[in-house]
Amino acid sequence: MSYAPRPPRGSPYMAGAFGIPVPPKGDLNMEDYRANSLNQPPRFRDALKTGKVIIGTGIGIASVPSAKVTASLGYDWCFIDAEHTPMGPEMLTELIKTINYYSEGCMAPVVRLPTHGHEWIAWALDAGAAGIILPHTETAEQARKVVNAARFAPHGNRSFPPFAQTYGYTDATPEGTSLLDMWSNNAAVIMQIESAEGAKNAEEICAVPGVDAIMIGTGDLRLSMRLPFSFDG
Repeated sequence: MSYAPRPPRGSPYMAGAFGIPVPPKGDLNMEDYRANSLNQPPRFRDALKTGKVIIGTGIGIASVPSAKVTASLGYDWCFIDAEHTPMGPEMLTELIKTINYYSEGCMAPVVRLPTHGHEWIAWALDAGAAGIILPHTETAEQARKVVNAARFAPHGNRSFPPFAQTYGYTDATPEGTSLLDMWSNNAAVIMQIESAEGAKNAEEICAVPGVDAIMIGTGDLRLSMRLPFSFDG
């Protein structure tokens, strides 16, 4: 599917007059990783595999108006923190869809989930999340269970979401691929290591097929190691 060229995001003159900086850009153009429909997750896994720098911002408030503003800022991806921001699955769904639609598919919504529960994994991915972050990962077995819940057969046992698309309208996929391929291939699975136990098992966690990236929770990791709290090192 091809999209029309995007119009200029805004006026550099007005931004400068109000002291608003241009958002930093990474080495990768996320327009090249849009899905066939704004109701589908951007191809964030493919973006990660390039090894190029992608720069994101984050949402720490359960607010759709805030998500609309965030989606217009021009970053490559958006970190939605559902672990430390109280919200239910309905609000999470709204935030994910707002980022996808208001960024025109050019900002990947990546959700840090509150638990490893299969229901939260399904809610985020069914809504169109381009990635999920699983906090407090300590073992390879935990990682395998997450991958299993995030991928469809034969790579996992994720349940088919009957209401996630408007079938016949938003479910188009590239030639030679299916809707299940799109869902399994576009969204990234990211394990967050934030304890001494997780650090000890990091190599095994990274080796689990289907794990796309690792995130280090430096604050909790330092506390787990009985070090002074800090986000640096």
